[in-house]
Amino acid sequence: MSSAPDSQPTPDEDLAVRWAATPILVVDDEPRIRDLFALMLERRGRTVITAASAAEALEIVRTRALILVISDQHMPFVTGLELLETVRREKPGLPFVLTSAVMDDEVSSRARLAGADAVVDKSELLTELSTGPESGDYLDAA
Repeated sequence: MSSAPDSQPTPDEDLAVRWAATPILVVDDEPRIRDLFALMLERRGRTVITAASAAEALEIVRTRALILVISDQHMPFVTGLELLETVRREKPGLPFVLTSAVMDDEVSSRARLAGADAVVDKSELLTELSTGPESGDYLDAA
């Protein structure tokens, strides 16, 4: 921030504070994975909200300002792809990253057609998040 004690933040500083404060939504039915993504994002200075299901995620999407959604594909009842399709209808400009430990080509293609900003293997995303501050290509949309 600015060095003078009574000065106002510059527009860039103000934007950086708002950027860090606007939450990323992490959606995964596996608590350990969900918590790991949240921890790694928080270590990068990001505010994180988590959801254990697509239904919970939709409630958050509908009621909160978000900068990005990162969702698992394989969840009970509603898949990450189905969540993506609903988010695209309701919040078309909200960046969305679809992840999975196993992503088949058909789902990956459908996700890209539905407007996913990235379709990423979970291990690749974890590696990207652990390589250092702001190095993640998948967070560029955020």
